[in-house]
Amino acid sequence: MASKTARRPSKRKALGILCLVTAFPAVLSATAASQEPTPYVVGQTAVIKSKILGEDRRIFVYTHPAYGEDESRYPVAYVLDGEWNFLHTSGVIDLMSSREVIPWMIVVGIPNTDRIRDLSPSPIKEQPGGGGAKAFRAFLRDEVFPYVEARYRTESFRLLVGHSLSGLFAVDTLLNDPALFNAYIAVSPYLIWDENKFLDRVPQPPAGPAARRVFFAASLGAEPGLAAAFERLERILAERERPGLERYFRRFPDCDHETV
Repeated sequence: MASKTARRPSKRKALGILCLVTAFPAVLSATAASQEPTPYVVGQTAVIKSKILGEDRRIFVYTHPAYGEDESRYPVAYVLDGEWNFLHTSGVIDLMSSREVIPWMIVVGIPNTDRIRDLSPSPIKEQPGGGGAKAFRAFLRDEVFPYVEARYRTESFRLLVGHSLSGLFAVDTLLNDPALFNAYIAVSPYLIWDENKFLDRVPQPPAGPAARRVFFAASLGAEPGLAAAFERLERILAERERPGLERYFRRFPDCDHETV
């Protein structure tokens, strides 16, 4: 029958426990003293004094950790709605490029000052201040691109990324000024702007061969309100074949407008 008396630790084990208990507060104290928090900075912030828009505009710029180790040049991803989309897009691009799925890229985020004005193609009754997409494109072309390309080692390849209303801007730019970017990603583009009249004004593709190949990708989650316009854009691009345009449409039924 086993004794009910608890076994005492050996003298050697007891000494070890005593040392651990004695040392633990000192370890905690030293650890706390040596791990004071410091800022973790992702990218840089700059201000462009825009003559086109008549205001100062911030941009965010992310370069990957190896950017300073060589003299290579990199394609640039321009991310609209930068105050929301810059961080996670930079992270995705950094992850995929570190796995050699895509090239390393410079990421430029462009936050908003007047989102409706800059990203919508036309004013509407509910949003009379809209319709500034053409001026915003000029801002990108004549002020943002030169600023970035003068200060960073860029290739000529440009990618535009937009979600929702900025996805509408990406589609509008593809249709009206396709050579501005080499590739476009439109996530849940808000194609129902102006009661779906936006798609009624889709221009015919220009005659003759394209100046260069352009890639366009569009995605949609479980968003019944946007589905018909999304499908219509897919049909329009198929019916009005634009030379040199590679297009890709995909649904994500398990995602919503925010998570897609």
